Amino acid sequence: MEHLHTYFKMMLCIFCMSCTAGHDWSPQKNPILPTLKTEGTSQSLLIVNNLSEDFSMIHDLHSNPTIQNHIPMNPSDEFDSASCQGPNDLKRFNGFFYLVCSLNQQIHMFDEHSLAPKRIISLGNGINPMELAFLDPSHAYVSSFLKDKILALNPTHEPIQPRILEEIELGQLQLETLSQGPTRPRPSGLLLWNQKLYVTLSNLDQNFISGGPGYLAIINTETNTIEKILQTHGRNPVSIVHSELPTLTHLLFIINTGTYQTGKGFMGDGKIDIFDLKQEQIVHTIDIGGAPLEMKIAQNGLAYLSNSKEAKILKWDAVHHKILPSIALHSTICTEPLQYVSALEIEDELLYATEFNADCLFMIDRNSDLIKHEFKTGDGPDLMALW
Repeated sequence: MEHLHTYFKMMLCIFCMSCTAGHDWSPQKNPILPTLKTEGTSQSLLIVNNLSEDFSMIHDLHSNPTIQNHIPMNPSDEFDSASCQGPNDLKRFNGFFYLVCSLNQQIHMFDEHSLAPKRIISLGNGINPMELAFLDPSHAYVSSFLKDKILALNPTHEPIQPRILEEIELGQLQLETLSQGPTRPRPSGLLLWNQKLYVTLSNLDQNFISGGPGYLAIINTETNTIEKILQTHGRNPVSIVHSELPTLTHLLFIINTGTYQTGKGFMGDGKIDIFDLKQEQIVHTIDIGGAPLEMKIAQNGLAYLSNSKEAKILKWDAVHHKILPSIALHSTICTEPLQYVSALEIEDELLYATEFNADCLFMIDRNSDLIKHEFKTGDGPDLMALW
């Protein structure tokens, strides 16, 4: 399988595909799908496979884990373009999973218990949605990578109601450039907190490579206006993380993937900018290295980051700001080279990690950082969610 690193996913957005109208699926036409438990300790792990455009699922996580592959996204095959092309974000909210599909300009809804598909939410040509954040059941925000906009969206849209409530323009922002040509904001990561929407701006040049410092935009959700933008210390910020741990709840963590050079790959200068919500400024920066895309924080304050540069999970203590040894992935069942860590999940003492190139899922004991189980997934595992 051809290796496609995470940064290339964003570049794929230039190949815009036409969208379809919004539809509801007919549940009676779908085959019986596995029923997922939602109370107590998670029993299953859902994996979204980017290239095969299907799901995998790990069952019985804490007893005898087994994997089920080739679960179709649209078993009834009722609509054209019903597979999610370019899945880039997965959110669980109000009884549904919402899968953001960058290449066919859609958001796909699935029942959170059965995975039965419910609806396709079409966003329009050239939107290239990257991330989704919910304010309430009828009000969400979507970042539009190519249009340099944030869309205020009604995900419960009915025919008499507008789907796009408002468009927040970001293309007019004057961002510092260090490249020879112009740059664009290229919004991606979203996080809602206390009536404000925080948005990462990658500031990319015409080749979709970092052309200057990254930025964080702060949007007032009551007026849908930009209150403030500030530079990040890292390059190419792509996601934002918040933790409910009492010692961390006043902070946001901005994940900067770092610089990329054509023909050489990522330079390994990934950073984590720590943003104080009360002061509304960056108060510390962690030189984590690698090329991180997402981060998960455990209850003990240890944090783990995916890594687009190599098959090593980056690790640090988010409470004491201490960088810890990375966790190198190795496999006895996956024959393709292990090249980068694409997604992470945490529950109790287990860490779950997917490797995109070799199509592998690893279950790791967080006490020892040793691999307990590994499984072959579908093609290009890229997103995960626990039950």
